[in-house]
Amino acid sequence: MIKRSILAFSLSLFLAMISGCGDGKTDERINMPSSSEEFEGVNYEDAVTKLQKAGFTNVETKILDDLVTGWLTKDGEVERVSVDGDTDFSEGSKYLPDAKVVVTYHTFPEKSEDSGGDKKDTTQVEFDDAKDEQTDNNKVTESTNKEEVTSNPPEIEEDISKEDQHAEEISAEPTITIENNEDFANILTSGTEVDERYPGFVESHKNEKIEFDGYIAYITPHSTYNPITGKSKEMKTRYDFLLQAGDYVDENTWNPGPSFKMENVGITDLSSENSDFYIGDNVHVVATINDYTPDTGMWFLNFESMSHR
Repeated sequence: MIKRSILAFSLSLFLAMISGCGDGKTDERINMPSSSEEFEGVNYEDAVTKLQKAGFTNVETKILDDLVTGWLTKDGEVERVSVDGDTDFSEGSKYLPDAKVVVTYHTFPEKSEDSGGDKKDTTQVEFDDAKDEQTDNNKVTESTNKEEVTSNPPEIEEDISKEDQHAEEISAEPTITIENNEDFANILTSGTEVDERYPGFVESHKNEKIEFDGYIAYITPHSTYNPITGKSKEMKTRYDFLLQAGDYVDENTWNPGPSFKMENVGITDLSSENSDFYIGDNVHVVATINDYTPDTGMWFLNFESMSHR
Protein backbone atom coordinates (compact mmCIF):
# COMPACT_ATOMS: atom_id res chain seq x y z
CA MET A 1 0.00 0.00 0.00
CA ILE A 2 2.84 2.37 0.85
CA LYS A 3 4.65 1.42 -2.34
CA ARG A 4 1.56 2.18 -4.41
CA SER A 5 1.21 5.58 -2.70
CA ILE A 6 4.86 6.39 -3.48
CA LEU A 7 4.42 5.28 -7.11
CA ALA A 8 1.29 7.39 -7.50
CA PHE A 9 3.01 10.42 -5.98
CA SER A 10 6.04 10.05 -8.29
CA LEU A 11 3.78 9.77 -11.33
CA SER A 12 1.84 12.87 -10.30
CA LEU A 13 5.08 14.79 -9.77
CA PHE A 14 6.39 13.75 -13.22
CA LEU A 15 3.16 14.84 -14.92
CA ALA A 16 3.26 18.15 -13.07
CA MET A 17 6.81 18.73 -14.29
CA ILE A 18 5.80 18.00 -17.89
CA SER A 19 2.81 20.29 -17.54
CA GLY A 20 4.97 23.04 -16.08
CA CYS A 21 7.42 22.80 -18.95
CA GLY A 22 4.62 23.00 -21.45
CA ASP A 23 3.56 26.35 -20.02
CA GLY A 24 6.99 27.93 -20.66
CA LYS A 25 7.73 30.05 -23.72
CA THR A 26 9.52 28.47 -26.69
CA ASP A 27 12.84 29.90 -27.97
CA GLU A 28 11.88 32.13 -30.94
CA ARG A 29 15.46 33.00 -31.82
CA ILE A 30 16.99 31.92 -35.13
CA ASN A 31 20.50 30.81 -36.03
CA MET A 32 23.05 33.07 -37.73
CA PRO A 33 23.91 31.37 -41.05
CA SER A 34 27.59 32.43 -41.04
CA SER A 35 30.16 33.91 -38.68
CA SER A 36 31.10 37.59 -38.76
CA GLU A 37 34.45 36.72 -40.36
CA GLU A 38 32.81 34.63 -43.09
CA PHE A 39 30.65 37.58 -44.12
CA GLU A 40 33.67 39.85 -44.62
CA GLY A 41 34.70 40.17 -48.27
CA VAL A 42 31.56 38.68 -49.84
CA ASN A 43 29.23 40.70 -52.05
CA TYR A 44 26.73 42.62 -49.94
CA GLU A 45 23.75 41.44 -52.01
CA ASP A 46 24.70 37.81 -51.36
CA ALA A 47 25.07 38.58 -47.65
CA VAL A 48 21.63 40.24 -47.48
CA THR A 49 20.00 37.32 -49.32
CA LYS A 50 21.63 34.79 -47.00
CA LEU A 51 20.47 36.67 -43.90
CA GLN A 52 16.92 37.03 -45.17
CA LYS A 53 16.72 33.34 -46.04
CA ALA A 54 17.83 32.56 -42.49
CA GLY A 55 14.75 34.43 -41.26
CA PHE A 56 16.04 37.89 -40.38
CA THR A 57 13.41 40.50 -41.22
CA ASN A 58 15.20 43.75 -40.36
CA VAL A 59 18.26 43.80 -42.62
CA GLU A 60 19.73 47.17 -43.63
CA THR A 61 22.73 48.18 -45.76
CA LYS A 62 25.28 50.90 -45.09
CA ILE A 63 27.67 52.39 -47.68
CA LEU A 64 31.38 53.08 -47.27
CA ASP A 65 32.11 55.24 -50.35
CA ASP A 66 35.87 54.88 -50.03
CA LEU A 67 36.89 53.12 -53.24
CA VAL A 68 39.11 54.82 -55.79
CA THR A 69 40.27 52.09 -58.18
CA GLY A 70 38.68 48.89 -56.87
CA TRP A 71 41.95 46.97 -57.32
CA LEU A 72 42.31 45.60 -53.78
CA THR A 73 38.74 45.90 -52.53
CA LYS A 74 35.89 45.17 -54.92
CA ASP A 75 32.83 47.31 -55.43
CA GLY A 76 30.09 45.95 -53.15
CA GLU A 77 32.47 43.99 -50.91
CA VAL A 78 31.28 43.60 -47.30
CA GLU A 79 33.35 45.34 -44.64
CA ARG A 80 31.35 44.01 -41.67
CA VAL A 81 27.96 42.75 -40.51
CA SER A 82 26.49 43.81 -37.17
CA VAL A 83 23.51 42.35 -35.32
CA ASP A 84 22.05 44.69 -32.70
CA GLY A 85 25.49 46.31 -32.63
CA ASP A 86 27.34 43.02 -32.26
CA THR A 87 30.08 42.62 -34.91
CA ASP A 88 31.70 39.48 -33.48
CA PHE A 89 29.49 36.43 -33.74
CA SER A 90 29.77 32.79 -34.72
CA GLU A 91 27.80 30.63 -37.11
CA GLY A 92 24.79 29.36 -35.20
CA SER A 93 24.63 32.30 -32.80
CA LYS A 94 20.99 32.93 -31.89
CA TYR A 95 19.15 36.23 -32.40
CA LEU A 96 15.53 37.28 -32.65
CA PRO A 97 14.20 37.47 -36.24
CA ASP A 98 13.57 41.22 -35.96
CA ALA A 99 17.05 42.01 -34.62
CA LYS A 100 18.59 44.97 -36.45
CA VAL A 101 21.14 43.64 -38.94
CA VAL A 102 23.39 46.16 -40.74
CA VAL A 103 25.52 45.09 -43.71
CA THR A 104 28.28 47.66 -44.35
CA TYR A 105 29.98 47.48 -47.75
CA HIS A 106 32.52 49.33 -49.91
CA THR A 107 31.66 51.21 -53.09
CA PHE A 108 32.82 54.14 -55.18
CA PRO A 109 31.93 57.71 -54.15
CA GLU A 110 28.51 58.90 -55.23
CA LYS A 111 28.62 60.43 -58.68
CA SER A 112 26.87 63.60 -59.75
CA GLU A 113 25.53 64.46 -63.20
CA ASP A 114 27.29 67.27 -65.05
CA SER A 115 25.87 69.35 -67.89
CA GLY A 116 26.83 66.76 -70.49
CA GLY A 117 25.29 63.82 -68.70
CA ASP A 118 28.65 62.29 -67.74
CA LYS A 119 29.34 61.34 -64.15
CA LYS A 120 32.12 62.62 -61.92
CA ASP A 121 33.53 60.95 -58.83
CA THR A 122 34.47 62.81 -55.66
CA THR A 123 38.09 63.30 -56.72
CA GLN A 124 36.99 64.79 -60.03
CA VAL A 125 34.51 67.16 -58.38
CA GLU A 126 37.26 68.42 -56.07
CA PHE A 127 39.54 68.68 -59.11
CA ASP A 128 36.97 70.82 -60.97
CA ASP A 129 36.21 72.98 -57.92
CA ALA A 130 39.89 73.66 -57.45
CA LYS A 131 40.17 74.49 -61.13
CA ASP A 132 37.39 77.06 -60.86
CA GLU A 133 38.98 78.49 -57.72
CA GLN A 134 42.33 78.81 -59.50
CA THR A 135 40.64 80.53 -62.45
CA ASP A 136 39.23 83.17 -60.12
CA ASN A 137 42.65 83.62 -58.54
CA ASN A 138 44.17 84.03 -61.98
CA LYS A 139 41.78 86.89 -62.73
CA VAL A 140 42.94 88.68 -59.61
CA THR A 141 46.58 87.99 -60.50
CA GLU A 142 46.03 89.20 -64.06
CA SER A 143 44.57 92.47 -62.77
CA THR A 144 47.48 92.89 -60.38
CA ASN A 145 50.01 92.15 -63.10
CA LYS A 146 48.54 94.88 -65.31
CA GLU A 147 49.21 97.41 -62.57
CA GLU A 148 52.75 96.10 -62.13
CA VAL A 149 53.42 96.41 -65.86
CA THR A 150 52.43 100.07 -65.71
CA SER A 151 54.61 100.79 -62.69
CA ASN A 152 57.71 98.83 -63.70
CA PRO A 153 57.70 97.62 -67.33
CA PRO A 154 61.47 97.00 -67.73
CA GLU A 155 61.51 94.35 -64.99
CA ILE A 156 58.49 92.58 -66.44
CA GLU A 157 60.00 92.58 -69.92
CA GLU A 158 63.16 91.03 -68.51
CA ASP A 159 61.16 88.23 -66.83
CA ILE A 160 59.24 87.55 -70.04
CA SER A 161 62.49 87.38 -71.96
CA LYS A 162 63.84 84.77 -69.54
CA GLU A 163 60.66 82.69 -69.85
CA ASP A 164 60.86 82.77 -73.65
CA GLN A 165 64.50 81.73 -73.52
CA HIS A 166 63.67 78.84 -71.16
CA ALA A 167 60.83 77.71 -73.43
CA GLU A 168 63.16 77.72 -76.44
CA GLU A 169 65.70 75.63 -74.53
CA ILE A 170 63.04 73.05 -73.64
CA SER A 171 61.70 72.87 -77.18
CA ALA A 172 65.23 72.37 -78.52
CA GLU A 173 65.80 69.25 -76.40
CA PRO A 174 65.41 65.91 -78.25
CA THR A 175 62.25 64.02 -77.32
CA ILE A 176 62.49 60.26 -76.76
CA THR A 177 59.64 58.30 -78.32
CA ILE A 178 58.97 54.67 -79.24
CA GLU A 179 59.59 55.63 -82.86
CA ASN A 180 63.11 57.01 -82.40
CA ASN A 181 64.33 54.95 -79.40
CA GLU A 182 64.16 51.16 -79.55
CA ASP A 183 65.15 50.75 -75.89
CA PHE A 184 62.24 52.95 -74.78
CA ALA A 185 59.84 51.05 -77.05
CA ASN A 186 60.94 47.74 -75.52
CA ILE A 187 60.66 49.11 -71.99
CA LEU A 188 57.05 50.21 -72.47
CA THR A 189 56.09 46.65 -73.44
CA SER A 190 58.46 44.81 -71.08
CA GLY A 191 55.64 43.08 -69.22
CA THR A 192 57.12 43.70 -65.76
CA GLU A 193 56.79 46.49 -63.20
CA VAL A 194 60.44 46.11 -62.13
CA ASP A 195 63.14 45.43 -64.72
CA GLU A 196 66.94 45.52 -64.56
CA ARG A 197 66.98 47.80 -67.65
CA TYR A 198 65.00 50.58 -65.96
CA PRO A 199 67.65 52.17 -63.67
CA GLY A 200 70.25 52.28 -66.46
CA PHE A 201 67.85 53.92 -68.90
CA VAL A 202 66.72 56.50 -66.34
CA GLU A 203 70.28 57.34 -65.37
CA SER A 204 71.37 57.68 -69.01
CA HIS A 205 68.41 59.87 -70.00
CA LYS A 206 67.81 61.81 -66.79
CA ASN A 207 66.34 65.28 -67.41
CA GLU A 208 65.60 64.31 -71.02
CA LYS A 209 62.10 64.58 -72.45
CA ILE A 210 59.98 61.51 -73.24
CA GLU A 211 56.67 61.27 -75.06
CA PHE A 212 54.25 58.32 -75.00
CA ASP A 213 50.61 57.23 -75.09
CA GLY A 214 49.21 56.01 -71.79
CA TYR A 215 46.28 56.25 -69.42
CA ILE A 216 45.55 57.72 -65.99
CA ALA A 217 45.56 54.91 -63.43
CA TYR A 218 45.15 57.10 -60.34
CA ILE A 219 44.65 60.72 -59.28
CA THR A 220 45.19 62.02 -55.76
CA PRO A 221 45.59 65.50 -54.23
CA HIS A 222 49.24 66.43 -53.74
CA SER A 223 50.28 66.53 -50.07
CA THR A 224 52.94 68.59 -48.36
CA TYR A 225 54.62 67.51 -45.11
CA ASN A 226 55.45 69.93 -42.31
CA PRO A 227 58.42 68.54 -40.31
CA ILE A 228 57.72 70.93 -37.44
CA THR A 229 54.12 69.85 -36.84
CA GLY A 230 54.60 66.35 -38.19
CA LYS A 231 51.41 66.69 -40.24
CA SER A 232 50.59 66.45 -43.93
CA LYS A 233 48.29 68.81 -45.76
CA GLU A 234 46.42 68.10 -48.99
CA MET A 235 46.58 70.90 -51.55
CA LYS A 236 43.39 71.94 -53.33
CA THR A 237 44.87 72.95 -56.68
CA ARG A 238 47.75 70.49 -57.17
CA TYR A 239 47.59 66.77 -57.92
CA ASP A 240 49.66 63.61 -58.32
CA PHE A 241 49.06 61.37 -61.34
CA LEU A 242 49.90 57.68 -61.69
CA LEU A 243 50.23 56.64 -65.33
CA GLN A 244 50.58 53.41 -67.31
CA ALA A 245 51.61 53.02 -70.94
CA GLY A 246 49.02 51.81 -73.46
CA ASP A 247 45.24 51.97 -73.42
CA TYR A 248 42.97 51.68 -70.39
CA VAL A 249 41.20 48.29 -70.12
CA ASP A 250 39.44 48.22 -66.75
CA GLU A 251 40.14 48.85 -63.06
CA ASN A 252 41.40 45.29 -62.54
CA THR A 253 43.84 45.22 -65.47
CA TRP A 254 47.40 46.52 -65.11
CA ASN A 255 49.17 47.03 -68.43
CA PRO A 256 52.70 45.66 -68.97
CA GLY A 257 55.68 47.90 -68.40
CA PRO A 258 56.73 50.49 -65.82
CA SER A 259 54.55 52.80 -63.74
CA PHE A 260 55.03 56.55 -64.12
CA LYS A 261 54.26 59.16 -61.47
CA MET A 262 53.94 62.91 -62.03
CA GLU A 263 53.76 64.78 -58.74
CA ASN A 264 52.63 68.27 -57.81
CA VAL A 265 50.90 69.06 -61.11
CA GLY A 266 48.96 72.31 -60.86
CA ILE A 267 45.50 73.04 -62.17
CA THR A 268 46.92 75.83 -64.31
CA ASP A 269 49.38 73.36 -65.87
CA LEU A 270 46.46 71.24 -67.08
CA SER A 271 44.13 74.06 -68.06
CA SER A 272 45.82 74.77 -71.39
CA GLU A 273 43.67 72.06 -72.97
CA ASN A 274 40.61 73.43 -71.17
CA SER A 275 39.52 69.91 -70.32
CA ASP A 276 39.00 67.66 -67.30
CA PHE A 277 40.96 64.54 -66.52
CA TYR A 278 39.52 61.34 -65.02
CA ILE A 279 40.88 58.01 -63.82
CA GLY A 280 40.83 55.71 -66.86
CA ASP A 281 41.32 58.48 -69.44
CA ASN A 282 43.62 57.65 -72.36
CA VAL A 283 46.14 60.46 -72.66
CA HIS A 284 49.25 61.57 -74.55
CA VAL A 285 52.05 62.49 -72.13
CA VAL A 286 55.12 64.67 -72.55
CA ALA A 287 57.44 64.79 -69.52
CA THR A 288 61.08 64.83 -68.47
CA ILE A 289 62.67 61.91 -66.63
CA ASN A 290 63.43 62.80 -63.03
CA ASP A 291 64.17 59.70 -60.95
CA TYR A 292 63.61 55.97 -60.44
CA THR A 293 63.02 53.85 -57.31
CA PRO A 294 64.29 50.26 -57.76
CA ASP A 295 62.23 48.85 -54.87
CA THR A 296 58.88 49.76 -56.39
CA GLY A 297 59.89 50.18 -60.04
CA MET A 298 58.33 53.65 -60.07
CA TRP A 299 59.49 56.23 -62.64
CA PHE A 300 59.16 59.84 -61.48
CA LEU A 301 58.50 62.36 -64.24
CA ASN A 302 58.37 66.13 -64.37
CA PHE A 303 55.19 67.27 -66.09
CA GLU A 304 55.42 69.04 -69.45
CA SER A 305 51.98 68.46 -71.00
CA MET A 306 49.12 65.98 -71.06
CA SER A 307 46.25 65.79 -73.53
CA HIS A 308 43.36 63.45 -74.27
CA ARG A 309 43.59 61.12 -77.22
